Amino acid sequence: NSPNIGMVYVACHTYHMGANMTEIMRAAGDKLRLVHVADTMDHHRSHGLRYITNPPGNPVRVHQHLKIGDGDINWDEFFGGLAEIGFYDRDDTVMVSSVFAEDETAHDVSTYQLKTMTEYITKYR
Repeated sequence: NSPNIGMVYVACHTYHMGANMTEIMRAAGDKLRLVHVADTMDHHRSHGLRYITNPPGNPVRVHQHLKIGDGDINWDEFFGGLAEIGFYDRDDTVMVSSVFAEDETAHDVSTYQLKTMTEYITKYR
């Protein structure tokens, strides 16, 4: 129960953790102090063939950190779950945009992420 121990939730890792965001957030409670906000595609869709590799079935893992709306994350569940556990009301929490692979449009993506994250927080606060 050290105050120095906390949890980070990375939204775009959701499908690798069973896609149960709210359950994980509830279990972490006030230990959840940092969230990374980035979208990703659900690799379980299309019978596990969401990503095309050649040949099909290669043992690869695609790691995506896309901007909000470019993947399959349920953002209402994500931001609503954070509200449910009081994440927005505590002084010891941090939310960061965690998009990469958008170097060519990094400024625009960062502006979009900030605007969209702020809209969701306002909606659920």
